[in-house]
Amino acid sequence: MDIKERIQNELKESLRAGDKVKISVLRQVLAAFHNLEIEKKSKEQEIGEADILVILKKEAKRRTEAIELFSKGERQDLVEQETQELKILQEYLPQQLSDSEIEKIIDEMLQREKTVSAKDFGRLMGILMKEFSGRAEPTKVIEILKNKLAN
Repeated sequence: MDIKERIQNELKESLRAGDKVKISVLRQVLAAFHNLEIEKKSKEQEIGEADILVILKKEAKRRTEAIELFSKGERQDLVEQETQELKILQEYLPQQLSDSEIEKIIDEMLQREKTVSAKDFGRLMGILMKEFSGRAEPTKVIEILKNKLAN
Protein backbone atom coordinates (compact mmCIF):
# COMPACT_ATOMS: atom_id res chain seq x y z
CA MET A 1 0.00 0.00 0.00
CA ASP A 2 1.42 3.38 -0.94
CA ILE A 3 1.37 6.45 1.27
CA LYS A 4 -1.65 8.04 -0.40
CA GLU A 5 -3.79 4.90 0.03
CA ARG A 6 -2.65 4.63 3.66
CA ILE A 7 -3.68 8.24 4.31
CA GLN A 8 -7.07 7.70 2.65
CA ASN A 9 -7.70 4.57 4.75
CA GLU A 10 -6.65 6.31 7.96
CA LEU A 11 -8.91 9.25 7.11
CA LYS A 12 -11.86 6.84 6.94
CA GLU A 13 -10.86 5.34 10.29
CA SER A 14 -10.50 8.82 11.81
CA LEU A 15 -13.94 9.81 10.54
CA ARG A 16 -15.42 6.75 12.24
CA ALA A 17 -13.51 7.49 15.45
CA GLY A 18 -14.29 11.22 15.37
CA ASP A 19 -10.64 12.31 15.69
CA LYS A 20 -11.09 15.92 14.54
CA VAL A 21 -7.40 16.88 14.52
CA LYS A 22 -6.35 13.87 12.44
CA ILE A 23 -9.30 14.35 10.08
CA SER A 24 -8.29 17.97 9.49
CA VAL A 25 -4.62 17.17 8.86
CA LEU A 26 -5.32 14.25 6.53
CA ARG A 27 -7.87 16.24 4.55
CA GLN A 28 -5.35 19.05 4.08
CA VAL A 29 -2.71 16.59 2.87
CA LEU A 30 -5.14 14.86 0.49
CA ALA A 31 -6.19 18.25 -0.87
CA ALA A 32 -2.54 19.08 -1.55
CA PHE A 33 -2.15 15.71 -3.31
CA HIS A 34 -5.23 16.45 -5.40
CA ASN A 35 -3.94 19.89 -6.37
CA LEU A 36 -0.62 18.39 -7.43
CA GLU A 37 -2.41 15.71 -9.47
CA ILE A 38 -4.35 18.41 -11.32
CA GLU A 39 -1.14 20.33 -11.98
CA LYS A 40 0.65 17.19 -13.20
CA LYS A 41 -2.26 16.15 -15.44
CA SER A 42 -2.04 19.46 -17.26
CA LYS A 43 1.60 18.61 -17.97
CA GLU A 44 0.68 14.97 -18.71
CA GLN A 45 2.78 13.64 -15.81
CA GLU A 46 2.01 11.14 -13.08
CA ILE A 47 2.25 11.87 -9.37
CA GLY A 48 4.78 9.59 -7.65
CA GLU A 49 5.89 8.68 -4.15
CA ALA A 50 8.62 11.32 -4.31
CA ASP A 51 5.99 14.01 -5.00
CA ILE A 52 3.91 12.79 -2.07
CA LEU A 53 6.91 12.91 0.26
CA VAL A 54 7.67 16.47 -0.86
CA ILE A 55 4.12 17.51 0.06
CA LEU A 56 4.33 15.79 3.44
CA LYS A 57 7.68 17.49 4.16
CA LYS A 58 6.25 20.90 3.23
CA GLU A 59 3.28 20.37 5.53
CA ALA A 60 5.56 19.23 8.37
CA LYS A 61 7.87 22.20 7.85
CA ARG A 62 4.89 24.55 7.92
CA ARG A 63 3.83 23.09 11.27
CA THR A 64 7.36 23.34 12.67
CA GLU A 65 7.61 27.00 11.70
CA ALA A 66 4.17 27.69 13.18
CA ILE A 67 5.19 26.05 16.46
CA GLU A 68 8.24 28.30 16.63
CA LEU A 69 6.22 31.45 15.92
CA PHE A 70 3.44 30.56 18.35
CA SER A 71 6.04 29.81 21.04
CA LYS A 72 7.53 33.27 20.58
CA GLY A 73 4.03 34.74 20.77
CA GLU A 74 3.32 32.74 23.93
CA ARG A 75 0.28 31.04 22.40
CA GLN A 76 0.60 27.66 24.11
CA ASP A 77 -2.82 26.50 22.92
CA LEU A 78 -1.79 26.90 19.29
CA VAL A 79 1.63 25.35 19.95
CA GLU A 80 -0.10 22.23 21.28
CA GLN A 81 -2.43 22.04 18.28
CA GLU A 82 0.41 22.41 15.76
CA THR A 83 2.48 19.85 17.69
CA GLN A 84 -0.38 17.33 17.46
CA GLU A 85 -0.67 17.94 13.73
CA LEU A 86 3.10 17.59 13.26
CA LYS A 87 3.08 14.23 15.07
CA ILE A 88 0.37 12.98 12.71
CA LEU A 89 2.38 14.05 9.65
CA GLN A 90 5.56 12.44 10.98
CA GLU A 91 3.81 9.06 10.94
CA TYR A 92 3.95 9.17 7.12
CA LEU A 93 7.47 10.55 6.70
CA PRO A 94 10.55 8.32 6.54
CA GLN A 95 12.45 7.86 9.81
CA GLN A 96 15.03 10.63 10.24
CA LEU A 97 18.66 9.62 10.70
CA SER A 98 20.51 10.48 13.89
CA ASP A 99 23.57 12.75 13.90
CA SER A 100 25.88 9.75 14.35
CA GLU A 101 24.30 7.96 11.36
CA ILE A 102 24.68 11.11 9.25
CA GLU A 103 28.33 11.40 10.30
CA LYS A 104 28.98 7.77 9.41
CA ILE A 105 27.53 8.22 5.89
CA ILE A 106 29.48 11.45 5.38
CA ASP A 107 32.70 9.75 6.51
CA GLU A 108 32.12 6.90 4.05
CA MET A 109 31.45 9.37 1.23
CA LEU A 110 34.58 11.38 2.06
CA GLN A 111 36.68 8.20 1.97
CA ARG A 112 35.23 7.28 -1.44
CA GLU A 113 35.94 10.75 -2.83
CA LYS A 114 39.61 10.62 -1.71
CA THR A 115 40.80 14.22 -2.16
CA VAL A 116 38.35 16.73 -0.78
CA SER A 117 38.63 20.29 0.42
CA ALA A 118 36.30 23.09 1.44
CA LYS A 119 36.11 24.06 -2.26
CA ASP A 120 34.26 20.80 -2.97
CA PHE A 121 31.44 21.63 -0.55
CA GLY A 122 28.75 22.24 -3.20
CA ARG A 123 29.57 19.08 -5.14
CA LEU A 124 29.66 16.99 -1.96
CA MET A 125 26.33 18.41 -0.76
CA GLY A 126 24.78 17.40 -4.09
CA ILE A 127 25.98 13.84 -3.62
CA LEU A 128 24.87 13.73 0.02
CA MET A 129 21.39 15.15 -0.54
CA LYS A 130 20.70 12.45 -3.13
CA GLU A 131 21.90 9.85 -0.64
CA PHE A 132 19.87 11.19 2.27
CA SER A 133 16.75 12.08 0.22
CA GLY A 134 14.35 13.02 3.00
CA ARG A 135 15.99 10.96 5.71
CA ALA A 136 17.94 13.89 7.17
CA GLU A 137 17.45 17.61 7.58
CA PRO A 138 19.66 19.54 5.14
CA THR A 139 20.74 21.94 7.90
CA LYS A 140 22.16 19.04 9.94
CA VAL A 141 23.96 17.63 6.91
CA ILE A 142 25.46 21.06 6.10
CA GLU A 143 26.63 21.56 9.68
CA ILE A 144 28.25 18.12 9.93
CA LEU A 145 29.89 18.36 6.49
CA LYS A 146 31.31 21.81 7.26
CA ASN A 147 32.81 20.45 10.50
CA LYS A 148 34.33 17.48 8.66
CA LEU A 149 35.83 19.68 5.93
CA ALA A 150 37.23 22.14 8.49
CA ASN A 151 39.19 19.36 10.23
